[in-house]
Amino acid sequence: MELSDSDIVARVLRGDPQAFRTLVERHQDRLFDLAFRMTGHRQEAEDIVQTAFLKMYSKLGKYDTGWKFSNWAYSVTLNATRDACRRKSLLRFLSLDVSPDEEAPVRETEGSSPAPDRELEARETLAELRRRLRGLPEDLSAPFILRHFHHAEIEDIAQALGVSKNVVSVRLFRARERLWRELGKGGAR
Repeated sequence: MELSDSDIVARVLRGDPQAFRTLVERHQDRLFDLAFRMTGHRQEAEDIVQTAFLKMYSKLGKYDTGWKFSNWAYSVTLNATRDACRRKSLLRFLSLDVSPDEEAPVRETEGSSPAPDRELEARETLAELRRRLRGLPEDLSAPFILRHFHHAEIEDIAQALGVSKNVVSVRLFRARERLWRELGKGGAR
């Protein structure tokens, strides 16, 4: 039987630090994806996630079990991302360019094999979306990423960001509207 995140946290707090490894393994991919989509740089995202897990471990005694662990982990990771960007004195989240080796893999559904031209068009559209997404202010990009790439519920996003569900809905609307407008114009910025 698989232990819940809350059960694992309790084990760590009772003196089993190795149990934290389960939380890391369970959440590291999603947190990396979030940090990567926010920064556009693989190494930076790896550093951010490592920092976030260190912060989570050191503050585990203050973790509010009323939160889902994943929401708390998103919140800590977003804060670590903001801190990393502040340290670099960036006004926006790093570069808008993604080198081909840093692109997150495009996942295809089983049994699908799109025509090469459609696959190329889809990859180009996804790359343009990534560039435009990194150009959004963090208060719009974070909820968009959590909702559309991580499939998080509005309530969970609100908790992770420390805002109301209405604020999340407005930010999602603004992000979609801005991305739609920018992608509709086509071409590079």
